Amino acid sequence: MRYTKIPREMGLVLRVTTTGQKSIAFRYWYDGQSRQYTTGKYGVWDLAGARKEVKKSKKLIGKGIDPIQKKQTERQRRPMTFGEVLERYKADKMPELKLPTRVDRLRRLKVIEKGLGAKSYIEMRRGDIISCLDSIKPPQDRDLYR
Repeated sequence: MRYTKIPREMGLVLRVTTTGQKSIAFRYWYDGQSRQYTTGKYGVWDLAGARKEVKKSKKLIGKGIDPIQKKQTERQRRPMTFGEVLERYKADKMPELKLPTRVDRLRRLKVIEKGLGAKSYIEMRRGDIISCLDSIKPPQDRDLYR
């Protein structure tokens, strides 16, 4: 894993994994330990947004609050809905897909989101997913992809 320091902001780094994935992170010390708070994927987050996030994190550290711990407690308090998980999937994975696959997935995800979008993904059960997937019908026009 490689780290590249981003100029003009103490602790802000571009993290590049061995597979080439890039993310923006904030490295800091809290309670005598080196910590790393990942703001998000490079490309999804621009530097201006990452710098704003770092300023918020620095304010929290100044008040004696660990940003990572705060983020974890917020997640536990309000788990993500399945619709939010699908939105993340669309933002991260859909651009990589070929057009016919993307069209098919978006059609299916629309049905899934309608049936399960408001539900917390922690509360979902296997039966909920199966019944939702069973409601998806194949497209009538097979020439749609040609």
